[in-house]
Amino acid sequence: SLDILVIASKEKFIKINPSLSKILGYSILELLENPFLTFVYPEDQDRIIQEIKKVENSINTVNFENRWICKDGTIKWLSWILTTDPESGLLYAIAHDITENKLKEAQILSLNSDLEKTLIQIKSNEEKFRVIFEGAPDAVITIDQKGLITDWNHQTELMFGWNKEEVIGKLLTDNIIPERYKNDHK
Repeated sequence: SLDILVIASKEKFIKINPSLSKILGYSILELLENPFLTFVYPEDQDRIIQEIKKVENSINTVNFENRWICKDGTIKWLSWILTTDPESGLLYAIAHDITENKLKEAQILSLNSDLEKTLIQIKSNEEKFRVIFEGAPDAVITIDQKGLITDWNHQTELMFGWNKEEVIGKLLTDNIIPERYKNDHK
């Protein structure tokens, strides 16, 4: 099986298939001779102990995920299905390597975090621009590539007598600016 198949006591593997050895890089003998917590990432050891206690109370575990330390020092994520035999107290487990999925999840979270930081920066820059734009002592008008008015500040309203809402989306040349200003500023 490509999946990991395990029979274990509360502390040690009793029988494993070659998949665990292949994924973690230890020999089957190394895995069988040492307590399995030796190979579990330290921060995940308490969690696996709690899962074993649940299984001992007849609560099967499905999709329990934890990290394991490979012989080369890298970390692998394994997802477990765990049950127990009440008579013998042995644990029976199936697991598969989900490291690639975890790496993709981490990349997505990182991208989302970067996107969130970028959006916060954009909002901050927009707020700074808005303070400068509205506080300018002169009339300031912004237009798009087609010549449509996209914004103008309070000084422009005072100068030309039009409210911002009346001019947004209109062409700058649509009799919005009085002729006396057009001639003065050619």
